[in-house]
Amino acid sequence: MSALKEIAVDLAAEREDERAMDDIVLGGPLSRFSNWFADLTIGRKIQVFFGGNLAFALLAGMFVIFGYFQLSDRSATIEDAHGKVIAAERLLFDLSEAQRHAEVLLATSDPSRARAALAQLDSAEMKLRALHPLVAETNREAHRKLGLIKVEIEDLRNQIASFDPDNLGEERRSGQIADVSAIGGTIIDTALEVAAILDADETAVAESGVTLIWNLLAIWIVLTIILTVLVLFAERNLNSNVSVALKQLTAQMSKLARGDKEVVIRGKDRKDEIGEMARSMEIFHRAGLRLERLSKERAEKAKA
Repeated sequence: MSALKEIAVDLAAEREDERAMDDIVLGGPLSRFSNWFADLTIGRKIQVFFGGNLAFALLAGMFVIFGYFQLSDRSATIEDAHGKVIAAERLLFDLSEAQRHAEVLLATSDPSRARAALAQLDSAEMKLRALHPLVAETNREAHRKLGLIKVEIEDLRNQIASFDPDNLGEERRSGQIADVSAIGGTIIDTALEVAAILDADETAVAESGVTLIWNLLAIWIVLTIILTVLVLFAERNLNSNVSVALKQLTAQMSKLARGDKEVVIRGKDRKDEIGEMARSMEIFHRAGLRLERLSKERAEKAKA
């Protein structure tokens, strides 16, 4: 067996012993991952680094899309809440106008005021029918008060329809005025309460939307920082793992080429291509030393 083959066999045996010791000492999950990663080729290491970064970037992108849909849903909820507030304010306006026309009717007996009051009540009922089912699931209290308004509108309509100034005495007229004022006041108060409840709902939804925006922004910043750290870590690790190792190997090869006998071959414990190159250099280095020793021995024997 040649000197090169003998040295190669010795190095292979040493390498197997080192791997066996690594398997015994490094037995944890993190250590097993380190051993697995160390066994990868340089190309596979690059794939693992950038594949992991790409996977994390895709997950971050999916989260951004999820956040966009969340903001879209919250925006729709805010718009819906705002629409309910506007509808409640319009209902309040119609009821206020109906109350005003009813009071003028009782004071002046003007029939046009009766028609105007009933028209405003019809408009209010239309808005009430549209708003009533919208708040059924979102706000039970507003839904209940709208039911009361419906009953009160019917009472006010009956009072206006039954008003006959020609057949009313002063006392009866005063009592009807008081009744209309009481019913109208109750309707207005209830409508104000509904508007306040829906306005509070809109404010709460808007505040939750602002909170959602800040939370998503904070998470996006954290994801960006993590992705940046991963990229920097991959760049730094690849630089130290590949570039620096190749520079060291090149320097060692240059020393070996110059005949430096004291050169120390580093990187022999690596399991990738650089480790193979380092072990090959070690074989040639030891073979050179052995051949030099054999040459000296033969020269000494020849002299003897």
